Amino acid sequence: MGMIVIALGGGSIASSQAASITIPDGDSAGTYANFGGFDWSAGGKATVFDWWTDQDTVSAGDTRDITLDFWTIAGSVSDPFQNNLTGPTRGILDGDYEFTFSTQLTERATCLEAVGGACIQSEFELLAGSWQIYYDPNPNADQLAGTGFQDGTLILEGDFDLGFAGVFTAIADATGFVGGTGSNTLQGTVTYTNSDFFTPDLVGTTVGTELKFGNDRTDGGVLVTGTPFNSPVTCSVEDGTICLQADANQSFRAAEVPEPATVALLGFGLVGLVALRRRMS
Repeated sequence: MGMIVIALGGGSIASSQAASITIPDGDSAGTYANFGGFDWSAGGKATVFDWWTDQDTVSAGDTRDITLDFWTIAGSVSDPFQNNLTGPTRGILDGDYEFTFSTQLTERATCLEAVGGACIQSEFELLAGSWQIYYDPNPNADQLAGTGFQDGTLILEGDFDLGFAGVFTAIADATGFVGGTGSNTLQGTVTYTNSDFFTPDLVGTTVGTELKFGNDRTDGGVLVTGTPFNSPVTCSVEDGTICLQADANQSFRAAEVPEPATVALLGFGLVGLVALRRRMS
């Protein structure tokens, strides 16, 4: 029996599994297995504050600390393979409820390439950043005003890991910046899971985003007037406030839970070990 304990001790007594999500409202009310994450709307918004202005002469290697606000609503709920989870997604499409995401990041931009004193390619290092996801049975989020994103029930919250965050490349002509695209991939930790919505707790997350500016935007290019964190906002590249379109998807890792059979075997092994020690003593 002692050897069984050693063998069990050398193996894993826990396994990761997909979480379940519970929807409390609408025709989709119920609990659904195989929750993997959210596919956020391709019309999400982002705003960069404190970027270089047209009064700055920028060279490759110059750095600048910026704030990036990003907010969006869920287009669908996904499984671990990024396929739509039909039940919860149906409620979004029917307008029974909404999931909203918002984050505010502090990043350090490093100019990789500059032309004519303007930075046209930069990379970003995340210095600080937290995020929140809300569930709201009253879908009222306004992307352009930045309102209605934090007035529901908080269901998930966390922090992003610090370090390299992505690259952005701008396009300019004689009139100035006319477009640009970039991407961020952020890893993070879940610090709060609302157990009314998810089982087991979620512990980690990955967010992939694509940012678009100017002529590269596919959302019509209408500029925002506020964010969930800053209002009002005046979008002006010349003054260092850049407004972007943001598309994102987010996946989650659930907490490991003990396998019932393995726990039982381990329990039997421990009992046997205690009995063996008593006989030996």
